[in-house]
Amino acid sequence: MTSDQRVGFRELGIHAPGSPFEIPVEGKELGGNGYNETSTVKIDAVAKTSKGTVAVVPEYQGDASKVTAKGAGLNKFFPGRPAAFQIDTGLAGTNLLMVGVVTTKGPCEEVVVRHQGQGHYVCSYRIPDRVKGFIFIKYGDKFTYKFNVK
Repeated sequence: MTSDQRVGFRELGIHAPGSPFEIPVEGKELGGNGYNETSTVKIDAVAKTSKGTVAVVPEYQGDASKVTAKGAGLNKFFPGRPAAFQIDTGLAGTNLLMVGVVTTKGPCEEVVVRHQGQGHYVCSYRIPDRVKGFIFIKYGDKFTYKFNVK
């Protein structure tokens, strides 16, 4: 017996483009009493990189104490205008860099972190209102800097 079945593929609950797909299925009919049946198969995917595959999450050993930050945007901003500062992780080794900007009204709508090469980053943000702001810079699992901006 041959029939067309709909098969959906999802990753993290999001359907893959084009999913669900109709595929022909051949074989002896098993069970099936006229009700729609659903089966779920979970597959552990392996991340692919340009240098092969990564089976586990990499562990970084960068030294957060060697991270430096400078620039006018760390201390002052003008409402509605972009503010910027630089972060240098070049001497710190490899690790994850996280930058957050929050205000007394909540998180900043947009924070842009651009890697310039060799561990140098340019960060920019825009706060629309005259409020107190805070910048958090985290390298790995350690907070490197916390700034009050006015």
